[in-house]
Amino acid sequence: MAGPWLALGDFNSVMGAHETTVVLKCQSYEDFRAGVTICNLTDLDSQGPFHTWRGFRRGKIVMSLLDRAL
Repeated sequence: MAGPWLALGDFNSVMGAHETTVVLKCQSYEDFRAGVTICNLTDLDSQGPFHTWRGFRRGKIVMSLLDRAL
């Protein structure tokens, strides 16, 4: 693909453990981060709350940064 392009939306994955309140397996976020790097994408800064998704797991509040623009 020639020229710049934009991918945005709910990727349902985080770039690292610092982007979620859930304990994750390293492989899950390392794969996503590797894909972003291979595609030569840049994670754009956003405004507003850091965590873009909130839910419940086992009765506890879970927060993650899932919505992003690359």
